[in-house]
Amino acid sequence: LFMRLSMAKDIEIPIDSLIISKDFEIEDYDIDQKGRMSFSGYASTNALDLENEIIEAYAWEKDLHHYKKNPIICYNHDPRYPYGRALKVSITDLGLHFDEIVLDPVPFVKDNLWPLIKSGTLSKMRVGFSSLEAERDQNGVIHHTRTRLFENSVVSIPANYDASIDSTGKYFGQCL
Repeated sequence: LFMRLSMAKDIEIPIDSLIISKDFEIEDYDIDQKGRMSFSGYASTNALDLENEIIEAYAWEKDLHHYKKNPIICYNHDPRYPYGRALKVSITDLGLHFDEIVLDPVPFVKDNLWPLIKSGTLSKMRVGFSSLEAERDQNGVIHHTRTRLFENSVVSIPANYDASIDSTGKYFGQCL
């Protein structure tokens, strides 16, 4: 079953994949005095990913305010388990930057996710979004030009290896 997006130019997308996921790498982290883990980095860059897609940096500009109303961080895209939140999100020339993500020290995170993140076994994040406008170029690459972000998740399978963590813990005590 396919659905033609009215805002996209002649692109048919399977109806079961209307929410798209992209990722960034967790290379470092910081833990505050309350046990919360903090990290930052690019959730999306304008690089070609493994799914033959590019999310243009400006694609997030018009609709990012929706995500900022509910900036949850999940595990494997499961909205039943929001383990943290994004405190600050910005758009740069490279893409969508999460200036601060904080995971709460609930038992599942503390006992399961954190040890895997610390060891490097679980080192990826993915964003779930909807493509509102997109074009396919002559090489078959889909360029997303307007997107709506729904969630971020800690996951094990990446798509965009160019998106990675760039600093840790810089907002603790200021935003919480």
